[in-house]
Amino acid sequence: MKIGIVTESYYPAVGGIAEHVINLAKVLRERGHTVKILTSSYGEMADAPFNSPDVIRLGKTFNFQKNGTPGHIAYGWHLSKKIRKVLAEEKFDLLHYHGPEQPTLPMLALLNSTTVNVGTFHATYDRSLPLGFLRPVVAKALAKLHARIVVSPTAKESISKYFSEGEYEIVHNGIEVERFASGKALEQYADRPNIVFVGNFVLRKGFVNLMEAFTLVQKSIPNVRLIAVGDGVLRARYEKSLGEAVGKDVIFTGRVSTEELSNYYASAEVFCSPATGRESFGIVHLEAMAAGRPVVATNIAGYKYVLENTGAALLVNPNDIKGLAQALLRVLTDKNLANQMSEAGKKTVEKFRWADIGSQVEAVYVKALERFPQTLPVVPGYRWLTKLFNYKPKVKKALTNE
Repeated sequence: MKIGIVTESYYPAVGGIAEHVINLAKVLRERGHTVKILTSSYGEMADAPFNSPDVIRLGKTFNFQKNGTPGHIAYGWHLSKKIRKVLAEEKFDLLHYHGPEQPTLPMLALLNSTTVNVGTFHATYDRSLPLGFLRPVVAKALAKLHARIVVSPTAKESISKYFSEGEYEIVHNGIEVERFASGKALEQYADRPNIVFVGNFVLRKGFVNLMEAFTLVQKSIPNVRLIAVGDGVLRARYEKSLGEAVGKDVIFTGRVSTEELSNYYASAEVFCSPATGRESFGIVHLEAMAAGRPVVATNIAGYKYVLENTGAALLVNPNDIKGLAQALLRVLTDKNLANQMSEAGKKTVEKFRWADIGSQVEAVYVKALERFPQTLPVVPGYRWLTKLFNYKPKVKKALTNE
């Protein structure tokens, strides 16, 4: 089968969706499919290391902050026309959209598609003003989906607030277990116990709370080190607030390659992810657990779904700095507990292998193929209309030229 994966977020942009897309494409190719990725350009120099004949770039990328984290949308003259040209030339058997509710590239491709359409919804949010305001437009596009995937119950809850029509199937994010299990601890960080953080430096990731908790941990373990892997708009502010500690007790690595990342996990005594909310899953936890590292994280919904009752993590309330410090100290000072958490994590990640996730996605494709060319009407208005008119959508056959 020839599959087109449509996404606003792809390398050189970093993040969970970009990582998800590249690994999904890889596993689908391993299963015998032809896969091409349709995304936008971040500039020729930036794109170059990540280009290949299987990557089609349309338009240019505009970067902005969305839902407390970096976002991307494509723009450019005659973008819709260029999308139609690519779709006509490639003749995909199926198109898989990541974030089909988001403008512009996924939605334009979906509106112009004449083939089987599958959408994956990644985002978690309490409320989305753009979705509420633009619901009639988004509804027209989502009505063309033949199958809908969400990466977690929290992602399902978020999108269902605005588009309750249709069936949403949960298919988790996956990880390359072997890659993270094979990391080697970095010699330059072998002299002290390390707390490792991996993520973007934006408010919702909670790094500011980790900085405060770290100072409390230092009172009991003076030689502890904090290694922060990643980059973002708040990095300079964090570095300034830490002053002389930067480069000594706190290391900011900047963005690292996927090959290097496994070595940073391997260098940790404990991995910490103190996000305050709006997280749908938490791939970094799985990566850390695959590396055999105990996890300390917040008990927000998206994280609890992955970590709760696994024995691999200690969960604390968001913004509870004292509780975060105490959990970190428990792991750092209790080797038996750390070893137990490490073993539990290695067992937990087995169900998140990309080979299994690819099989589940493929099963959704089969359902979508069986439903084509059916369409699902979506209320082209606001949610109160559904209640007012007691609207119940019915599946109908799409009009064809036959």
